[in-house]
Amino acid sequence: MKTTKIDLCKNWRLATLTHGEHKDYTSYRELQEDGVEIIPASVPSTVELDLKAAGKITKDLFFGTNSWEINAYTQMLHCYYFTTFNTDRVSGSPRLVFEGIDCYADIYVNGKLAASVDNMFMIHTVDISRLIAMGENEIFIHIKPVVVEAMKYEYPFMVSAGINAYEQLYVRKPAHMFGWDITPRYVSAGLYRPVSLVYTDGAEGIEEYYLCTASATREKAVFEFYYKTNCLPADNMTLKLEGDCGDSHFEEDILFNYPIGRRKIVFENPKLWWPRNFGEQNRYDFKITLARDGEIIDEVCFKQGIASIKLDFEPTMDIDKNGKFCFIVNGERIFVKGANWVPASPFHSEDKARIPRMLDLA
Repeated sequence: MKTTKIDLCKNWRLATLTHGEHKDYTSYRELQEDGVEIIPASVPSTVELDLKAAGKITKDLFFGTNSWEINAYTQMLHCYYFTTFNTDRVSGSPRLVFEGIDCYADIYVNGKLAASVDNMFMIHTVDISRLIAMGENEIFIHIKPVVVEAMKYEYPFMVSAGINAYEQLYVRKPAHMFGWDITPRYVSAGLYRPVSLVYTDGAEGIEEYYLCTASATREKAVFEFYYKTNCLPADNMTLKLEGDCGDSHFEEDILFNYPIGRRKIVFENPKLWWPRNFGEQNRYDFKITLARDGEIIDEVCFKQGIASIKLDFEPTMDIDKNGKFCFIVNGERIFVKGANWVPASPFHSEDKARIPRMLDLA
C-alpha cells in the first residue's frame, strides 16, 4: 500500500466576523458576495498571529495587559479559513489530514460539509472521496468561538474550574489558553499545524501501529507491539519489526492469521535514550514490513527512542527524612534539576520553532 502526501499549507486566506455579525458561510463566493474583508493567512498559524501580520492588531501581543483587550476581541470571532488546490486524481481514497485544528470547526469541500470537529488535540482525517473533483477544489473551514460553543453545555453547582476558566471543563484545548499565572489568556483559534491531501494506492496495508517500551535496562528492553492491518485473515501473512541504531540491530518476525494483534518483544543490549548528562539520546530507525508469502505489501518507517521512566515515591516524609521522591530512568536513579515545563508559546503554531531552543537551555 503506497501513500502519497501533498502539502496544502500554502495560499490560505482568512475572514473574521464577530459573533452576532457572522453567518454560516460555506464558501469563499458567499463571503465575496457579502463584501466581507479577506486577509492573507498562514498555515500553521493562529488568528491572533494572522491578524497581527495583516496589521489588524496593532498592539504588541505580549506587552503589559494588551492580551486582555486583544483576547476579549479575538475570542468572540468566527474565523473562515479557505484555500484551493488542483488535482488530476479523484481515486485512491483521497482524504484531508488536519494535524491541528483549534477547535470547533465545520469543514467544507466544494461547498459541501465534509466533517465537523471539536478537539484541538487530535489529528483529524477527513474522507473527501465523494466531494473531490478533477481540477480546482476549495477547502473552506468555519471555526466557531470556543466561548460561545462552551455555553451550550450544562454547568451544575458542584463543578469547579479555574477562575474565569469554566469553558475548559468541556473544551478539548490546553488549560493554559484560558489563563494561567505564567501565560496570558488567549483562547485563540486557527489551523495551528499542517494540512495535507493524502492518497492511498493498494487495497491492503498497515493501518495502525504502536510500539511501547514496557521496561528497559542496559541489558534488556521489553516492547509491547500493537498492529492493525486491513488484510483478510490468512495463514501466509507476516509482519517484521526491525530496528537500527548505529551498530545495534534487532528484528522480530511475526506470523499472524488475524489482521489485528499485540506481541511482547524482548530485545537484548539495546542502545537506550537517556536524559541529558546521563548518556546519549539514542533513537532507533524502526521499520515494519507486511508481507504475504514473502512478497512485501506495505512498509512503515519511524524513529523512536527506547526508555522507561518511573516516579518512585512515598506520599509522606517524616522528620528524619524517611521517604522518597525519585525518578528511575532505565532502571537507574536520576537526579532531576530544573523547574516545571511551561508552554513554549500561547500560540502553538510557534512550538516547532521554539521548543528546540528551550531544550538547548536544559
